[in-house]
Amino acid sequence: GCASEAAARVLEYGLQTLKFSRVIATVRPENGASARVLEKIGMQPAGEGEFFGALHLLYETSAK
Repeated sequence: GCASEAAARVLEYGLQTLKFSRVIATVRPENGASARVLEKIGMQPAGEGEFFGALHLLYETSAK
């Protein structure tokens, strides 16, 4: 869908244009749709952490 396409382009921009060696994303555990978007664009689960007083799942990907 649109969310996956947009997320993929943003990820591509960060890795290829901005030359980031790694991109990290966070998502609240109850937001399964957003987690699926991150997985669909190739990001991998990388643990969890507390941000702004709430639990978040961490996803990451590295430049290839």
